Amino acid sequence: CKRSRFPDAERTFRLALELAPGNPFLWMSLGSACREIPGQRDESIRCLRKCIELEPSSAEALNSLGNILQEQGLLDDAIENYRAAIRSAPGYAAPYNGLGCALLRMNRLNEAVDGLRKAISLQPDLAGAHLNLGNALGLRGACDLAILSYQSALELRPGDAAIRECLLFEMQKTCDWSRFDELCELQRQSVSDSSQRISPFSLFSIPSSALEQLQCARNFAKWQTAAVAADRERLAFRFDRAPR
Repeated sequence: CKRSRFPDAERTFRLALELAPGNPFLWMSLGSACREIPGQRDESIRCLRKCIELEPSSAEALNSLGNILQEQGLLDDAIENYRAAIRSAPGYAAPYNGLGCALLRMNRLNEAVDGLRKAISLQPDLAGAHLNLGNALGLRGACDLAILSYQSALELRPGDAAIRECLLFEMQKTCDWSRFDELCELQRQSVSDSSQRISPFSLFSIPSSALEQLQCARNFAKWQTAAVAADRERLAFRFDRAPR
């Protein structure tokens, strides 16, 4: 459903649960809806845990819970849920991708690469896994392999500026200028699209104007603010800016 309808979805699933409180699918669906509503992240976790309590082998719920825990920085708990999802459904690619991403954030690069390659072997069109594999390979120093992974991700999501950013950065590291002008122009064009997330620091490393850099920084700041909005609300932190 569309993002603006998640509160409606939440109400509908709660009504359904009044009729069938033991239905794990409804608890998982409610958890998925709550995840998209500001300030409802903890409720989403509660609902997913209830689903898993009713159906411990639900790989989808375990994977979803792992994703939320990873977003909150609870990497050990996230990994535990990903591994449980893999045990329940060894052919399910998503938890391997989540596991690889969590291991990458813990700098366990070899394990991360193994998990991400497994995800790709199970679902070759999983663009996020190719992107994460490129990140892991790049940090491991395998720049040429990282470039290949980013190229695969970009073929699957050709309009994704974040993937282009990674590819461009890795090609710059290896002094590969074969696509430099093309990629730079596409990145500059993407700055005007507020739905694209481009690091302002990456724009400094390519030919770009001050106005483009400013717009890029504004867009990126909006992304970063949205990412921590729920934490800010939960902490009830106030900062009153002094008069200028």
